[in-house]
Amino acid sequence: MVVRYKKRVDKGPEKLDAILDQSLLHLGLDTHSPIFLVKKHWVDIVGERLVDMVKADKVIDGELVIGCRDCNYAGSVNLLRKTLLARINEHVPEARITSISVRMK
Repeated sequence: MVVRYKKRVDKGPEKLDAILDQSLLHLGLDTHSPIFLVKKHWVDIVGERLVDMVKADKVIDGELVIGCRDCNYAGSVNLLRKTLLARINEHVPEARITSISVRMK
């Protein structure tokens, strides 16, 4: 008798992403909410230089509220507002972000 094993196919990050989404849904978190989608891609949106100093706090009626630790970074976010909106729409168009406001933390 010959025993044959199925070749295991590695699903990689896609499978892990699906498992995480299911776990978050089980905890009652909406993985399709605009703020979740933006936070999931935050480093790609703001870049390595800003990621530790600016945080996506919430989305209200299409407006992304960004919290900053320092007024210099708040100024940078204001200068980069159009660029950030373009990056958000590039990475997560389903979030439907139309404007950005900045708040000091």
